[in-house]
Amino acid sequence: VLTHMLNSEAPLGFSHVFGFRRESGDSRWRAVLLDKLEHTNPASGMVVRVDDGEPVNIPAAMITASEDGNAFTFNAQVTELILAAAKPGNRLSVSYTATNGESLSASFSLIGLTNALEWSACAQGILVSGKSDAVAQSDEDEEYSGPEPGVPIAPDDSQD
Repeated sequence: VLTHMLNSEAPLGFSHVFGFRRESGDSRWRAVLLDKLEHTNPASGMVVRVDDGEPVNIPAAMITASEDGNAFTFNAQVTELILAAAKPGNRLSVSYTATNGESLSASFSLIGLTNALEWSACAQGILVSGKSDAVAQSDEDEEYSGPEPGVPIAPDDSQD
């Protein structure tokens, strides 16, 4: 479940990505931050704030950096604190220090987060159960409803 910080000066139109991921339907969520423009210095820690709430100070020991220095994963304990604040929130901001010593921040919309997390949990549950095996789906399969009448399923608006 990801959200982007739009930035017209960034090569892809966004400079940061923040989200929650997990490896399987039964594992814990992990908060992740990706900075596409700067190399973040995780040794300085980070601060996450939702709306005008209390800041969550994240020490370096609770942050795992990727090899390229642009992706960061917060431990499960910190993620639970962030998630508890983020679900009812509207906006999340992350403050951190770049490798050049500059103080930076990124801000992300949280609109739709709870629904996205619920959808992801449901989708992961289906994948784990094997119920989404496309080969097994047929009109006779109780768990496959097929296309709805009048709803286009092809790019050219046809029903094929």
